[in-house]
Amino acid sequence: MNKLHFVKYIYFSTLPSTNQKLYQLAESIEQAWTVVYCGNQTAGKGYNGSTWQSNDNQNLTFSFLLRELPLECLSSLSMWVARVMYECLTDWQFSVQLKWPNDLILNHKKVGGILIENRIKNNKVDFSVIGIGLNVLQTDFGNLKATSLILNNPDFNISLFDLLEKIINKFQERFYLIEEERYSEIQKLYNEVLFMKNKVASYEWNGKIHNGILKGVNEKGNAIIEIENMGELESAHKEIFLKY
Repeated sequence: MNKLHFVKYIYFSTLPSTNQKLYQLAESIEQAWTVVYCGNQTAGKGYNGSTWQSNDNQNLTFSFLLRELPLECLSSLSMWVARVMYECLTDWQFSVQLKWPNDLILNHKKVGGILIENRIKNNKVDFSVIGIGLNVLQTDFGNLKATSLILNNPDFNISLFDLLEKIINKFQERFYLIEEERYSEIQKLYNEVLFMKNKVASYEWNGKIHNGILKGVNEKGNAIIEIENMGELESAHKEIFLKY
């Protein structure tokens, strides 16, 4: 078990984006494990500009800061974050899976998402801002294919801040996987719980729909998908889309 570091929590009632705010603060804050969280995030974002929508004071929207990581860890960092969130949720008896590259899936619906933004300086990762959104108490998502913890367990009763503390503690406990550069182990742990792995599914690629089978995610963080009548394709983020 990794030692626990001091955590500084900074709360805002409203923010456009916890990632944006912590990235700004990281210019002057030296302390790793600084956490920014808010009750109302008005312009949350995901990969490639997609949005993250959350009702006021019903969900967790937070970002935490890591500093001075080796460049070699970047392809594993997203897998590590997703796997730790998986472990948190399964500890609480939620049967989640990890949808490549950055979604948490519960009963075939999105319950959470991850966005990591890094600043590279002097051939090292000066800092990483790890943003996470987790649907906790919200019950109405309109037409979105989304769900929440309370929808899956009406008896789930914990304050949002207590939930946040437990999640950050789990990240600290599992941080040794990054510190000790156990990247192949991270990749293995991620692939063990990958959503739709080894199952036939529909994928959108180059504007067309293809049947394919996700074989896994490689050490670079790219998905390996066997496309019908075309063989295996290695795809980076947002080059191919799973339709589920």
